[in-house]
Amino acid sequence: AVLLDEVKEDAVNAELAQAASTTENKTSAEDEAKKSEDVAASAKKLEISILNGGSPKGSAGVLAELLKKEGYLKTDAGSTLKDYTGITVYYAATLEKEAETIKVSVTKKYPKAVILPADKTNKETSVSQITIILGK
Repeated sequence: AVLLDEVKEDAVNAELAQAASTTENKTSAEDEAKKSEDVAASAKKLEISILNGGSPKGSAGVLAELLKKEGYLKTDAGSTLKDYTGITVYYAATLEKEAETIKVSVTKKYPKAVILPADKTNKETSVSQITIILGK
């Protein structure tokens, strides 16, 4: 009888441990979803400059409008002084997660877009908190 009680107690403890683990995983997933929402919300508040650095004329304006439709309201378009290669989302220090979020929208039009930290030696990459350069 004592052995049976121990087996039942072990089974109950295992169920409790499983329930606790499931609750922790659920909470963790909920926390991750909330963090993702927070990053998306903060990304939409950032100043974003889209600069044409070799893409066809009007490309920066088209992407700016696309981003505005997705809720990135502080977006403007312009041109670089020199030509660039590729599509790059440059971000200011500490804004890498936000840049990743913005890149998701950019890749709808430019699937090969990449993100990089702003280059301290090249002011064109840090015109705004997020600077997107559309190169050749």
